[in-house]
Amino acid sequence: VVLATETNWQKGSEYRGGNYVWVYDFNTSGLWYYAHQRKVLVQPGQIVRAGQKLAEVGRTGFNAAMPRSD
Repeated sequence: VVLATETNWQKGSEYRGGNYVWVYDFNTSGLWYYAHQRKVLVQPGQIVRAGQKLAEVGRTGFNAAMPRSD
């Protein structure tokens, strides 16, 4: 189940993880964090399955948005 998302990260924001998704896995009691996403495709409360696309990789977040390698 999707616990939380951030979808409105803007350059200059201090959110370190940028756009992110938090997912809780009831089968393993695992808590998963997917940060620095370009686009988030899920919403809090949504039930997701293994292999389902949650987001698109990006370079959002305080450190990831800084000029570095490609």
